[in-house]
Amino acid sequence: MRVTVLTDRAMAAAAGHRLPDVVAAACSGGATLVLMREKDVAPADRSALAATLRRVTRDAGVAFGVAADGADDVALARAVGADLTHLAASAPWPTLDDEARDGMLLGRSCHTPDDVAGAAAHGADLVTYSPVFRTSSK
Repeated sequence: MRVTVLTDRAMAAAAGHRLPDVVAAACSGGATLVLMREKDVAPADRSALAATLRRVTRDAGVAFGVAADGADDVALARAVGADLTHLAASAPWPTLDDEARDGMLLGRSCHTPDDVAGAAAHGADLVTYSPVFRTSSK
């Protein structure tokens, strides 16, 4: 079984926890991938958070990804050694060849069958398809 955890520091804080501690607990509980969203954080703080979460996941042997809206986020993922960059449906496609990707997977959020076909045409390694059910957190 694969378990992907999408981070939400506000939900962690509301429960009285620090996000790195929540990620460590998720890793201990069987998570196989942690995807850092936190897109509203200032770039320097987001970079520091990504580095911290990458250390937590690496120590636990769990894959780590960065949700990306653009080239800066893709660069951040590469800088921290992320296993995955997951692009928003509206994000521009990065111009990364196989050497620049250095084994990093490229994912894409999709909302229509045409989005899925486009992701495949651009060489995405995986897609997420949503929404399937209503959610109060997004």
